Amino acid sequence: MRVNEEDLKKLIIERGNLAVKERENVEKIADEISRNGFENIFFAGSGGSITTICHFPRIIRKLSNIPAYAEEAAELMYSNYNCLNEKSLVVIMAKTGTMKESVELSEYCKAHNIPTVGFVMIDNTPVANNVTYKILIDKFSEPIRFLPMYYLIFRLLKNHGDFEDYDEFANEIANIPAGLVEVIDNFKDEAKEYARKYFNEDFQLWIYSGINYGEALKYSADVAEELFRQKTQAMNSGEFFHGCLEIVQDDMSIVMLMSEDESRPMDERCLKFLQKYASGKLWVIDTAKFEMKGISKKFRKYISPIILTVCIEDLFAEYMMDFSGKNHSTRRYYQIVEY
Repeated sequence: MRVNEEDLKKLIIERGNLAVKERENVEKIADEISRNGFENIFFAGSGGSITTICHFPRIIRKLSNIPAYAEEAAELMYSNYNCLNEKSLVVIMAKTGTMKESVELSEYCKAHNIPTVGFVMIDNTPVANNVTYKILIDKFSEPIRFLPMYYLIFRLLKNHGDFEDYDEFANEIANIPAGLVEVIDNFKDEAKEYARKYFNEDFQLWIYSGINYGEALKYSADVAEELFRQKTQAMNSGEFFHGCLEIVQDDMSIVMLMSEDESRPMDERCLKFLQKYASGKLWVIDTAKFEMKGISKKFRKYISPIILTVCIEDLFAEYMMDFSGKNHSTRRYYQIVEY
């Protein structure tokens, strides 16, 4: 098996401790950005990178009047938005720092004097060298990559007068790695069993709401389609009742991501329907069932993407590779042919 759960738990603790130590450095960057001022924030990336950060605009809109948007990197550069200018802040998620679309966006922003923050795993790459502020994220643990992003975004909100609980929240972020270890212990068997049963499905429907959008899209498009060539659809639980409900049936593989934020009633309505009409291969992933010791109830609604990344990327996707025999080396086109 590809997944060694004990090694995974050790990795999360070790890399998490390193990420927490970078809090002060990230806060200094946030404070400088706040002193310089900005009128709006664009979050940009491609593939798994944009899906990792696309929940932040929703959080910002809930807490602040700062205009915040998530855009595919290429589309942001070509769209010629009036509101994208020298008073904007563009946050680019570019894990390798070399993806064509993100590199071109970083060059565009630099040429047009638009301030940028780059979250990159590898230093001295094109994106790392082009951005105004560079923040290195973890190379080895996907859930731990979130931690510096949370420090930056919520510090900016604090500085703007929108999040007075920042210090408490930032202190509690240090408890996330240990909480994720417990998630692994409590979820590994469930993830392995669903992968074993349904790795060969022709189609899989992923349903989400709220800030879980990125995790649903990341797996359905950037993992299931890219690695397993499995047809998928990511569907909002509210929009589900405007067309998608007509295709569900008992023999369809359906994954329901339950939100912990204000959109949860949408998920509960959708789940009630699925349990009645399409429960045969239904899998419900509810982050609320994980204790996450040291995280206050009022903050849990912000961190569900981190928990889901462990459940889906670190566990389920890896088990899928085991059972399907497909992985990064069996792709046909991505980073293989010219496009």
